[in-house]
Amino acid sequence: MTPVRAFRVLEPYLYLLPTLLGLLLFSAGAVAASLFLSFTQWDLVSPPELIWLENYVSLWRSDMFWEVVRNTLYFIVLAVPLSVICSLALALAANTGLRGITFFRTAYFLPVVSSMIAVALVWSWIYNPEYGLLNYLLQFFFGVRGPAWLDSTTWALPAMVIVTVWKGLGYSMVIFL
Repeated sequence: MTPVRAFRVLEPYLYLLPTLLGLLLFSAGAVAASLFLSFTQWDLVSPPELIWLENYVSLWRSDMFWEVVRNTLYFIVLAVPLSVICSLALALAANTGLRGITFFRTAYFLPVVSSMIAVALVWSWIYNPEYGLLNYLLQFFFGVRGPAWLDSTTWALPAMVIVTVWKGLGYSMVIFL
């Protein structure tokens, strides 16, 4: 094989090399370091002390760990099907030839490109217990006083599911389209 031919064969890999090195160093290296640190006790001042599986045993025995697992499963069981169903329904609605459908598609894709901070601010106003839009609508249409959505252990997780589904609707809608 001539040197020119060898270079042409290796050229794509040379272009990929910086990305692969960055991936190896910053992703795989971070995963390996965190795995190593999970087997240690370290207070950031003294050197790490190897304690092997003690961290995992104490995690397994912790009530808070199981509460986190329950909350995560609850979030997944609610958010994933809702996301799929709502975004599929929106994709079917957006796949029509109606006038103004471009505005509809843009309006539902806008949360995807919006900053998460902006979304959090808007939804914290919507969920506000005293002057929020959601509690106002509940009071106006149903005569029901709404809860303190984000302060309640009952309503905070469903409120976050709604925000998550709403934020991802446009992206999933485009995928279905």
